[in-house]
Amino acid sequence: MQNLLDEELSISQLEEFQAVQAVLYGKYTVSGSNIETYEIDMSRSATNNVTQSGSTAWSTQDAETYDPSDDIESYALTSPPVRLT
Repeated sequence: MQNLLDEELSISQLEEFQAVQAVLYGKYTVSGSNIETYEIDMSRSATNNVTQSGSTAWSTQDAETYDPSDDIESYALTSPPVRLT
């Protein structure tokens, strides 16, 4: 039973890692011993990358009072639309 739980945890961790890669880089790689390696590329535009610096960086904000949700919403509203190909 523990082996099954370990396998499920491993799959969940891999899915989470792939999701993070997709958000950060717009793509992720699938590989394994029984599968051909290939890259899933979401064709995310580089203009969607946000660089925070100076006084606007989240790391300079008061963690007790600052809510980054407004920044995230603003970034989403100003990003170019998704074009399905």
